[in-house]
Amino acid sequence: MKAIAVVGPSGSGKTTFLLRLIPELKSRGARVAVLKHCHEDVPLDKEGKDSWKFTKAGASRVGIVTPGRVVVFQETGTPDDIEGAVGRFFADADIVLVEGGKGVRGLKKISLVRKDIAERLEFAPEELLAVVSDDEVESAMPVFRFSEVDKIADLVMSSSGRSPEATLVVDGVEVPLNPFVESFIGNTVMGMVGSLRGTNLDPGDVVLHISRKGSRK
Repeated sequence: MKAIAVVGPSGSGKTTFLLRLIPELKSRGARVAVLKHCHEDVPLDKEGKDSWKFTKAGASRVGIVTPGRVVVFQETGTPDDIEGAVGRFFADADIVLVEGGKGVRGLKKISLVRKDIAERLEFAPEELLAVVSDDEVESAMPVFRFSEVDKIADLVMSSSGRSPEATLVVDGVEVPLNPFVESFIGNTVMGMVGSLRGTNLDPGDVVLHISRKGSRK
């Protein structure tokens, strides 16, 4: 799983750009998820509804299941936890597109630059994946026009990496995994580890040891 932020000043067209990029990535077979970062709390649950009442009563997580859709409201207690949300809720996606998230360190970014907007966000080369602009821009990273969504999708796909390889060993015996289980375990663990403070959001190699024999020496 790869998380990429689409960032830019207000009015730069982040939502419009994402609405064009999502189907391009999906047409290439990618499982795409989107996480929108808001700078202020947005009421998503309606006051007076049962789910709202459950939250007010003290439930930390409230879910609604309908035919074809599951919605979960969760009180995190931590503001702007983009890394945690990506790891906990989007581990089964190939690519997570974050609308916003300019301040999240370690998150690759596509920066939108408009010639009629003076404000331009600056990022270190290691955090910048590409620049998308309707103006002439000098950058060490690839620069695209807004119309070149197909080329941008190609770049995102090439940077998304392979599904992680996972090996399961139980009491010294390796257990064969079919492709679905291997992908599920690998993406889930990688996503959870990437959500931890002080770790890379997109780790390259993870070793996890689980024991029921007590503390290891």
